[in-house]
Amino acid sequence: MKNGSPEGDLVGVLEVATDRQAARDAGDLHAERLEQARQSLLQAKPGDSVSSIAARFGFSSLSAFSRDFRAAFGIAPSDLLREGLEFRP
Repeated sequence: MKNGSPEGDLVGVLEVATDRQAARDAGDLHAERLEQARQSLLQAKPGDSVSSIAARFGFSSLSAFSRDFRAAFGIAPSDLLREGLEFRP
């Protein structure tokens, strides 16, 4: 029992559940931002860079963005940018 009462136990359980939901929400937001960056890399215009696109979606660390992007999509963002630019009409 937290604080020696059943109510304390309930508070502890609710705190853990809230923390887990917040972590899930943060993960969902991160995945959504990565997907938006992926779409922008595919639709990039000449002069766009990985760092400018990453920054547009709130990624302040280019190395962390690149690592997370590769883990999510199996391709480096720079390779996807190059592919997107090569196949633009």
